[in-house]
Amino acid sequence: MTPELSESNAARFRAFERTRYHALAESYDNFFTPVTTNAIAPLLKAARLRAGDKLLDGTIRVINPESMVIAQQVTDPLSLEKQREVRKVLRQTEEAK
Repeated sequence: MTPELSESNAARFRAFERTRYHALAESYDNFFTPVTTNAIAPLLKAARLRAGDKLLDGTIRVINPESMVIAQQVTDPLSLEKQREVRKVLRQTEEAK
């Protein structure tokens, strides 16, 4: 027979899972962002994306040669937010370097 978790232990377990998930997501982002940054602008140009286009988990709100803004649907079951705005730099301007 599987033991049942008390409400307080279940809440502690969910908090632990959320913390570990976000810690791993940050390390993944920190590793892959520099690797993929140079490929983003040429790929987006080839895809001919425009504001209003739907992506896998969101919709492009704004896109220009320097950056894009995406309204992303959050699918993390542990997250309290259901949508977030993601801003991505596609090409650094001279001032930002």
